[in-house]
Amino acid sequence: MSRKLEAVRRHLREGEAQAAERLLEPLLAQRHKDPHVCYLAARVNLVSGDYEQAKQYAAKAWQADQSFIAALYLQAYCHRKLQQYEEAVEAYRRIIEKNPTSAVAHLFLADCLRKIGNKDDAIENLLAATRLDSEGDIKELAHGALLSLKESP
Repeated sequence: MSRKLEAVRRHLREGEAQAAERLLEPLLAQRHKDPHVCYLAARVNLVSGDYEQAKQYAAKAWQADQSFIAALYLQAYCHRKLQQYEEAVEAYRRIIEKNPTSAVAHLFLADCLRKIGNKDDAIENLLAATRLDSEGDIKELAHGALLSLKESP
């Protein structure tokens, strides 16, 4: 990874989104098809609250490199923030295809499924999340969501 990309990452970690954006602009002009550049552009837009633009850059990063699962997670997150739950469901299903042991993906997929009215599939994914995260925070969140779903009509 280039020094410039690492500097962009560092600025993002330190909460300096404007500095990251300034460094990223010329990189986007030169390497607009590079999945890492697109991913960082998505993260910069995410920090600034432009979820639509972040989603587009994340999609571009994913299209350029289908093994770059972080870009798909970011795309799914943007769909959720934009309340595009059907699209988020598709993205989380692709994540689970690539990484079936992701308790986080199952948890967020369940949330989106619940929001579109697919209670049974949501419960199934919450149960998967609890199995995959046997002792962690995801298991606790999934248990809480399961109780809530089971009590709802």
